[in-house]
Amino acid sequence: MIDTDDSIHLCKLLKLENISCANSYDLRLDSKVSHLRSGQIELGIIWVLDKVCLPILIGVIGRIIGDKIINRLKSKNDELEKINTQIEIKIVDDNLSIISIKHNGDAEKLMKILEGLKND
Repeated sequence: MIDTDDSIHLCKLLKLENISCANSYDLRLDSKVSHLRSGQIELGIIWVLDKVCLPILIGVIGRIIGDKIINRLKSKNDELEKINTQIEIKIVDDNLSIISIKHNGDAEKLMKILEGLKND
């Protein structure tokens, strides 16, 4: 199992928002950490068990993307490349059905999808 530094950061931010979550460290799994040096964000798979958490989750993901963009702007003087995101969100609804959203593309489109999800 390999965690990315982005997924570890996401877990820490969710815990700060009092959302119950765990990563491989919390589960006492011996996993490696991958540090990405590109404009890509890998957040792994996120299970949402309570729809009330969706707005907080969307806000936290937006903060991670915003931080990544700010860091890229600080480290580069030339044009900012598009931030690529990879994420899969699984939402368990009241009937215990699983709704799955998988995204591998630019961060701007991801945020539009998540905002639409929050509005639904």
